[in-house]
Amino acid sequence: MTQKEIDKYSKLSARELTDLGICPTCLDKLSGGKVYGDNSKLKFYEDDQIECLYAKSENAVKKA
Repeated sequence: MTQKEIDKYSKLSARELTDLGICPTCLDKLSGGKVYGDNSKLKFYEDDQIECLYAKSENAVKKA
């Protein structure tokens, strides 16, 4: 992925990226944190090859 593409896709939400078939976590890692910002509180596992985050889901929230 080129830097131009990274910058373009970094402006989209995680949901929009997923709809386009792009892994938001992977793009976040490539872009230096432009998708999630400071994700240290969301991270529950990380090693040199993978990073797993809890992500906010509008569908998981019960609406009154």
